[in-house]
Amino acid sequence: MEAQSAKRKFHPTFLLIILYLAAGLIVITYGLIQIEMIFDIIPPDIVYIGQGVIFFLVVLIFSCSPAGEAISRKRAKCTEISDQQLRAKVDALYNQAFAKAKELNPKLRDDIKIFINNEKSPNAVAVGNKSICITSGLLKRADNEIIAVLIHELAHISYKDTLIKAIIGGGDMGVRFFCFYSE
Repeated sequence: MEAQSAKRKFHPTFLLIILYLAAGLIVITYGLIQIEMIFDIIPPDIVYIGQGVIFFLVVLIFSCSPAGEAISRKRAKCTEISDQQLRAKVDALYNQAFAKAKELNPKLRDDIKIFINNEKSPNAVAVGNKSICITSGLLKRADNEIIAVLIHELAHISYKDTLIKAIIGGGDMGVRFFCFYSE
């Protein structure tokens, strides 16, 4: 059974090649749109829609990449947990939450990492496809509450909510691009 599941995983290099090919396709499409615009073959509104779609795809690909996830963590002011005692507590609570979440969804990825934000309010957020950022205020709550919040965030990752958020955000930026540049 383990051998079959190992075959299904994508090698990181393969994913990187797919991303580069998608980026290359976007650049080629953008170049073709520019050529068409120069020769006035395509109406300007169609060109703007094409540029908006390209912009959307670029934002989507970038936001789903490890670099996009790192930027999202930085924007959320999430950092590594450096205090070893705190790290041990968080890891123990996370392992309990992960075990429960994995029972409910066996396909949940195993490489999710926990980060911390120094906000006082008790909260957590799923950032990207494999990061959860918890606040220092959450760590002052009871252990069962922390576990419940971690399971909730694992559900966001499990059900690809962060990917859906990236698609919606990229679509929004594409529409804004179209509206800003069209006349």
